[in-house]
Amino acid sequence: MPNTQSGINDEELNQMIASLQGNQHGQAAPVAPAAQPSPAATAPVSGTTPANNVNPVITNQRPVANAAAQPAVTPTIGGEPSSPVATPSTVDDDLGDIRRQAIAELRPLVDKLDLPPEDKFDTLLLLIRTTDDSSLIPTAHETAKAIADDTRRAQALLDIIKEIDFFGRK
Repeated sequence: MPNTQSGINDEELNQMIASLQGNQHGQAAPVAPAAQPSPAATAPVSGTTPANNVNPVITNQRPVANAAAQPAVTPTIGGEPSSPVATPSTVDDDLGDIRRQAIAELRPLVDKLDLPPEDKFDTLLLLIRTTDDSSLIPTAHETAKAIADDTRRAQALLDIIKEIDFFGRK
């Protein structure tokens, strides 16, 4: 059914799109007429159920044979290539630097933390595991003993034992 609102029918629009796609890749794109599904192609056969209860979608786009073979498009700003976007390794390095700085800043403050024993223990355990600093184990042990809840205290003491075992194997 032609689109009369803009004065261009669907077939002309598809031809223009195909032409543009061909020009982007330096080749002329073959223009195929718009595929119109026949009623028999989309209607389920009586007495059968489609495998996923979804009618197939028919598109008029050409499949891309090999995406790796296509030239990379560099975005431009004002006609010049834009600056490179940060790669995941750059972001990871930046975040790693911040992480190391935060650990170095937290380490001297850990003894001054005014937190409930459960939270202070979690912080100490995080620092122990992050820095492999076994000198924090005695402080973590004292903090674990101050935890009021028996179940939580038992878990904290088990974590202390695991950390001591870890350092013993190193």
